Amino acid sequence: MRAGASVVAAVVLVGTACVVAHGAQEDAAGDVAGDVTASVEANVEHALSVYRARYGGAMGLDGEVEAAFGARADADEPGANEANDANEADDTEDAGDADNAGAARIEAALADLEPHLTAARQVAELHRQEEALAAWATLEGLRPLLGDLSLPESPELWLAAGELANMAGDTQLVALAAAMVCRTHDVAESGRALRVVMGALEHVSPGDIRTAARERAAIVGYYRRALDGEARAMGEVGKRYAYSSGVPRDREHALRWWRRGAEAGDGQSMERLGAMYLRGEVVEEDRDLARHWYERAAAVYLEGAEAGDADAMYHLSGLYRGGLGVEKDPAAGRAWLERAAKAGSGWAGHTLAMGQHNGQFEDMTAEEAAQWDRMAAETGFMLAITNMAWRYLEGHGVERDEAEAMAWYRKAARRGSEHAREALEKRGLDW
Repeated sequence: MRAGASVVAAVVLVGTACVVAHGAQEDAAGDVAGDVTASVEANVEHALSVYRARYGGAMGLDGEVEAAFGARADADEPGANEANDANEADDTEDAGDADNAGAARIEAALADLEPHLTAARQVAELHRQEEALAAWATLEGLRPLLGDLSLPESPELWLAAGELANMAGDTQLVALAAAMVCRTHDVAESGRALRVVMGALEHVSPGDIRTAARERAAIVGYYRRALDGEARAMGEVGKRYAYSSGVPRDREHALRWWRRGAEAGDGQSMERLGAMYLRGEVVEEDRDLARHWYERAAAVYLEGAEAGDADAMYHLSGLYRGGLGVEKDPAAGRAWLERAAKAGSGWAGHTLAMGQHNGQFEDMTAEEAAQWDRMAAETGFMLAITNMAWRYLEGHGVERDEAEAMAWYRKAARRGSEHAREALEKRGLDW
């Protein structure tokens, strides 16, 4: 579909929930994640310094619009976008035909998009609600391109997406577009890119942009592995489409990747297909098919669990606790959860700890929960690491110790936790 070819008359504004992707324990983006984060970090810091120097901290409504789309005299230097486009050229001849077709698709979409983008800019100066509706309508045509990982990166496409997302107030896409603009531009050289990132800082924090960059790198890494036939990677791609992690949310894309993953033998893909049929999401509700996929997932997990796979043990415990694909058995679910934690599953240890906190495991003491959290934290599981900081701050299951809490926060911050970085910065501490 060409973006902008049809602009819907009525727009439904849908908020996106912040979801911790179930079972995800690694970014799996390799060196790509580090490179992206470094470039994003530098560009975000530059935009933030300009933002603070120009506005001193907070901008009113008029300032927000002006920062993101105003300053008409600060137009980009001639040739700046062409230079960025050239830098993004694919360096492999084998993919040339596909890239050319993708680039042509993007070029046509941008040509269709321009009048709508211009109109949205014009109403930006009239009324915020009208501006948001115009931007949301135009974004609907753009989302399929932004979520298509087979297309080459287009700096111009992400600039347009950033402008529209800022106008529409779509915070999830604001962060992602700003991250991609930082990935594909030098904001110190491009006035338009700088305005997009500064506009994004009206809606999201610098940490949100950095997180979006890591999430994009992660899904790109999984996507490449999925194309090579890795079943688990197929499931991970589907999960990220389902939860708006690195791409705009697209449940139909999620369904397609989970089908591929399930057919390739991935238990998590089978489990998620079961959930979709059980709830009637994207597909029609079908309890027989739901049972079929849950039972297949349970068989895959059981085989893996008996072979010592901690991740399989963790997921099998969830099926027993929920009675999905197996007879409901909370005791067996907890037993598998404990085995998974002892075998190295960070999710399992943290789930046990939180089960005590929320009253699910009434016989567990706070001290025992802290030990499960510590066990999970020692595997590098981020939620457990930050939870240990909280425990030492509050004295929950451990002796209160602020210095120890800060040590855990530093450990989390060095592994990329924005929450931990913010906690340290609020106390004037380095990480």
